[in-house]
Amino acid sequence: MRAKESVELLIYSLTIFHRQTCVFHVNIAEAEASNYWRNFLSKSSHKDEFCETQGVPKRHSSKKYYRHIRLLNGLLFSMKSFCKRLIPNITNDKDGFISYTTELYKLYCFETLSGHKFILMVHPSIHYGNELLRQLYSTIYLENVIKSPEYNYGSLIDNQLFESSLGSFFKHYIQEIS
Repeated sequence: MRAKESVELLIYSLTIFHRQTCVFHVNIAEAEASNYWRNFLSKSSHKDEFCETQGVPKRHSSKKYYRHIRLLNGLLFSMKSFCKRLIPNITNDKDGFISYTTELYKLYCFETLSGHKFILMVHPSIHYGNELLRQLYSTIYLENVIKSPEYNYGSLIDNQLFESSLGSFFKHYIQEIS
């Protein structure tokens, strides 16, 4: 049964924050439905894809997505604060908030020392989301975003190679677990 499931059924969304600003967000179910990964490579310029004022990609600049990003950021702050109050001797994120699960989804959070937070919302059956985020950070994000001479640290991610690599990365992961 799993072999027939596609990316949008197992991986729901990926959001990247730099401190309090959303620098990248993709709803993978919508991206798959609109053939976003395939169409992205054929676009010549993506400068107009981003809404600088809200820190949310323009394709998601509606009030719905703006609220979603704000709620997600607030949820993360609250969960980390809650974990620190329950266990006051938490010294790093490995000992603190990593994920939580509901009946409908599981949310994984991976935070770097530089203040980047990678948030992955997946199907509750996915058990290795944190390792997936670490792999994504160390292979795709560092190579395609941080090492890119065009990237300004802390700005919105506007990188074709990064986005096309994400599509391949998630599809490969789904094939591995199938």
